[in-house]
Amino acid sequence: MSSATDVIESISNEEVLSVTTAIDIFESLNVQIVLDERSLRSGPAAGRQDDDVQFEHPLFRWIVRHSTLPSSHRQVSLSVSPWKNDVEWGLMAQMRICVAENFGPMKIVDRDVFQFSRSSSSMHVEIKPHSIHFLRFEMRTLNVQLQPLPAFNEGDLTVHFADGESPIRIYKDILCLLSDYMGNMAENVDELQVYPTGRPLDANFTGLAQATVAFNCHCLIYAMSKFLYEFNLKPMSLMEKFELAVKSKLLPAVKQIVFSAVQFGLWDKWIASGWDAESQVGKGVYNDMICPIVAQARSTPPSAILLVNPLNPTDFLKPKNDSHHAKILLRQTPFYVNRGLFQALGTKRFCFVGEDEYVAIFSGEMARACRECNVTPGKALLALLHFLYPSHTRVPFSYIKPVIIFCFDHNWQHAMQQLEQDLLLEMPKNEDDYMEQLKFAEKFQLNNMMRALLQKAEGSLFEMAKELQQSGRFNELGRELRTALRDKLTAGWGLTERECNRLSARLPTLHLHRIGDALPEHGDAEMTLQSVDSDVVYGSVVEMACAEAY
Repeated sequence: MSSATDVIESISNEEVLSVTTAIDIFESLNVQIVLDERSLRSGPAAGRQDDDVQFEHPLFRWIVRHSTLPSSHRQVSLSVSPWKNDVEWGLMAQMRICVAENFGPMKIVDRDVFQFSRSSSSMHVEIKPHSIHFLRFEMRTLNVQLQPLPAFNEGDLTVHFADGESPIRIYKDILCLLSDYMGNMAENVDELQVYPTGRPLDANFTGLAQATVAFNCHCLIYAMSKFLYEFNLKPMSLMEKFELAVKSKLLPAVKQIVFSAVQFGLWDKWIASGWDAESQVGKGVYNDMICPIVAQARSTPPSAILLVNPLNPTDFLKPKNDSHHAKILLRQTPFYVNRGLFQALGTKRFCFVGEDEYVAIFSGEMARACRECNVTPGKALLALLHFLYPSHTRVPFSYIKPVIIFCFDHNWQHAMQQLEQDLLLEMPKNEDDYMEQLKFAEKFQLNNMMRALLQKAEGSLFEMAKELQQSGRFNELGRELRTALRDKLTAGWGLTERECNRLSARLPTLHLHRIGDALPEHGDAEMTLQSVDSDVVYGSVVEMACAEAY
C-alpha cells in the first residue's frame, strides 16, 4: 500500500497530502479526511479487514473501506466510531466531498449534513470516472455527543447475581425512588438503566421491559409504553406494536394500542380477518382489560389518550423524615432530594455541613440570569429537579439558562449536555441576542451551541453576524470563537447559495449513497423494534461495557 506525496492545489489553500494523511486504497485513488480544518492521520485499521484504513481523531476513528461494484465503478465506504466502546455517542457534521483528476485542482462534487451514531449505516461514495485520482472528505462538526455509561462501581449496596456475573454497586436510594418493591427487596435487583445515560430504551428493549415489569418500576413501565406506542423511526404497524407490548407485558401500552385500534377502525378489521385477541393475551386479561377498553373506545371522542404518567409531581420543599433524602440549601431554602440520585449526579461542588445537608453554590452569573429571565432561583432549581427525576418533566424554555449555570457551577455535566440541546432551538431576534448567545455558549463551554451558532452564521444569521463584525463587537469574544466566525463570513462552505444552503440546515440527510446509484446496505443497517434485534447494534447485555459516568 503506497502513499501520495505530491502537492495538489486545493480550492481553499495549498496543502500536501503526506504519507500520514492520504492513503492509496486503490492503485490510483488517494483518500484524505479533513475534520475541522485538520487533516487526520491514517494507518491500518486494527481488528478490521486487511484493506480497511483508519483515520485518527482524538474522539473518533474513521474507517474507510473500498470495493468494486458490478459496474466496475469504484466505491468508497465511510464509517465512524468512538475510541471507547463504553459510551453512547452521536456526531453531526457538515460534509463536502471533493475530487481531483491527476494533479488538477480539487473540485466539490457533493455536500450535505450527515448524522453518525452507533445505529447509523455507513456512507458510500461511488466513483464513476476512472480519471479521478484524489478523493477528500471535508467535515465541520455541528454537534457531538459522548456520554459515558455508568460503571456501577460506586454506591452503598452490592448486588450479586445468581448466574455468577460480577457483582455491581449501586445507590439503594435510587432503587427506592423507582419502585417501593425494589426498595424493599434491594438484594434481588437486576441491572437497570436507571442512572443518567444516553443509552436509548430500545438498546435492549425486551430485557429492560422484563426487569421493569418484574420489579414494578411504574415510571419505566410508563416510559417504555409511551416509547413503544409513539415509535415511528421505522415502519411498524399497530398490530406489531400490540404483539410486542403483549410479549413485553407492558399493560399500559396494550391498553393504549387497543384503544387506538378501535378508534382508527382497525380492531374490527383484525377480528374480521380471523385474528383471535383472547389467544394473544389470555382469557383473564382479555375479559378484565381488553373488553372494557374496547367498550370505552367506542363511546369516547376521537383522539383521546389513555396513556398518562402515573407519577405524581414530587414536592421537593416538603421535609422528608427518612434516610433516603438529602437536604440541599439554596439561599437558605431547603430542597429535599433523593440521596442516591444526588450522589450519582455529583456532590463535590456542594458544601457539606453534616447530616446529609449540603449548601449549593449561588453564583453571581446565576443571579444575573435569573433576573434577566424573570425567574426566581428556587423555581429554577425546582425545574431542574423535576427534569432529573424519573418523571423527566421538561425544563421551561425561559428557565434553561439559569438551570444550565447551576449545572455548570456544580459540574453536573450530563444534565447540562441534555439542556444544551434544548437551548439550540433558540433563534436570535437581533444582533444583541446573537451576541449574548455567543458569549453565553463561550463562557459556559457549550461547544454544541457554539457550533450551531457558527453554522447559522453562514446561513440564516449571515446578516446579523456581518453586522457584528462591521461594528467591531467581535472583539468582545475570545480569539478562537472570533476567528471561527470570521472564517464563516469569508470562507463559508455555502455562501453562494445562502437562501437554500443545505450546509446551514440542522437536519441531517438520510441519503447515504452519494454520486452513483444506491446499493442495498449489508449487515450494519439499524435494527429496530420491528425485529426486536437491537443486540446487533448495541451488543448483548453481557457484552455492554460500562465506564465512569461522572
